[in-house]
Amino acid sequence: MWKKFEEKYESILDSNLLNKILWMNGITSKEKYEELLSNDYFPFDINVEGFINKIDYILENNKRVVVVGDYDVDGVCATSIMVKFLNSLNIDTKWILPNRFIDGYGLKRPLVDKAFNLGCDVIITVDNGIKSKDAIAYAKEKGIDVLVTDHHQPDLDNIPNDVEIINPHYQNEHLKFKEICGASVAYICARNYYLRTNKGNEKLLLEMEELTSIATIADVMPLYKGNRKMIKKFIRRVKTNSIYNLGLLSLLEVAKVNVKSFNSEDMGYIIGPMLNAPGRLKTADIGVELFLSKNEEIAKENAKLCYEFNQMRKDETHSLKSQVEINSEDLVHVVKFENANEGLIGIIAGDITEETGRPSFVFTKTHSGNYKGSGRSPLNYNLIEGADRVLKNHPELTLGYGGHSGAMGITLVDEDSVRRFQILMNADYNKQSVKEMDRNYIFFHKEKDSFEKICNEMQTLEPFGEGLMQPIFQTFGFPNFIKDLGKGSAFSLATDSGKYLNFARFREKVDKGFQVIYFTLKKELYNEKTYFKGYVEDMSLYKKPK
Repeated sequence: MWKKFEEKYESILDSNLLNKILWMNGITSKEKYEELLSNDYFPFDINVEGFINKIDYILENNKRVVVVGDYDVDGVCATSIMVKFLNSLNIDTKWILPNRFIDGYGLKRPLVDKAFNLGCDVIITVDNGIKSKDAIAYAKEKGIDVLVTDHHQPDLDNIPNDVEIINPHYQNEHLKFKEICGASVAYICARNYYLRTNKGNEKLLLEMEELTSIATIADVMPLYKGNRKMIKKFIRRVKTNSIYNLGLLSLLEVAKVNVKSFNSEDMGYIIGPMLNAPGRLKTADIGVELFLSKNEEIAKENAKLCYEFNQMRKDETHSLKSQVEINSEDLVHVVKFENANEGLIGIIAGDITEETGRPSFVFTKTHSGNYKGSGRSPLNYNLIEGADRVLKNHPELTLGYGGHSGAMGITLVDEDSVRRFQILMNADYNKQSVKEMDRNYIFFHKEKDSFEKICNEMQTLEPFGEGLMQPIFQTFGFPNFIKDLGKGSAFSLATDSGKYLNFARFREKVDKGFQVIYFTLKKELYNEKTYFKGYVEDMSLYKKPK
């Protein structure tokens, strides 16, 4: 539900607008502002002694390494960073990414077998491994050593035995800041090894930092402290054409990104989905091959593949969403498909939750007759705890599940299990007396306010992202000059002074009539000219209050 931000707030900065934005993000004092936005700390002092010793051992004994990553953007970037690092030391290195549909997440026995068949002596995990106790024990049985680099929270009762573990959340109690992605862990390991041994070079480290920046946004890490400093530096380098990685340059070119107005939203909504799409539809290997490319033509071909897979992903997702029927009476939405792509059901669940403000699960039937599902939830309901309460009393419904408060994966036994699960989850939600979440907005008076003035003021707080979200504005008006944008529309609102405010809505068409519009703002540069545009989050015909 949309709610105008009207809380009383203390002054943190010399701007009512910026103070509202800070308070809407929970930054309610100068101390919090300094702590979250002005601290440059990055956890380079993670305990990496075990990593350094293991790399020295690998070099001294000519051991062969297989890097095992993950199929999301963080996993792709982390794998690329680690492979680049090992190649720079002339270590015999190969890499494996799990297949989303066959292997699932993390190091498992079949991946250990693949590494063994590649002649592997040492497996190095990136963005996974902290919860792979069984697979690591199996690797040991086959004579393979394992080095774990990961950023996920460990289960302290189930830590892998007798392996080196590099993880900010494990045996790093001294760290002031631990909220970093898997690519950051790989980058820190490489950087610290280079510093200790005087190896490596600045260009290679900057390439690694570029990939770490992309992963930080895509993996929704909080944009404060060292993460924020790194993203600001990355955006500045994109704008000044100072990017080194050939694959990333090709990706920016293929996506036709306007580098002069590049920001964190472009990273999250353009670059991230292009890198995620191959793993959702076929294989994430394309992303690693892109970032490891040394040939411009090969880099461009892989970038084009990422772009094409993302277009296919958009089309398939749009097709599936058009089949979804939401019952507004449901407290927890459950959608069931008979033959949907497993890599897309999480996206659809996320969209449903974003649009309704309520938890959602999307299931698809597997070849074995089970139903594989993905769930999403807003902050007011802990999804995994809800599922725990339900499935503790009804274990016969599921073959397995896991996740956290906002997202989870689950496999249910059959169609009847999906029906019963929906009933039980709705009952649990109702029993918890969950309060509906409001989405705050700032009212934009189109006769008094200015897109340009607001965008220029907000530059003080950029980049926006997790921990400091871009504000939503609300205004009213009759859309003019409606132009087709495929699945969406571009349009303008006229002001009494004869000026026009430009908007774009990508997910749905724009209807005529007096509309209430919720939007974000962006400053864009084209052909040396500056433009300001509103990007629609939600809009509907105005209804007079009863």
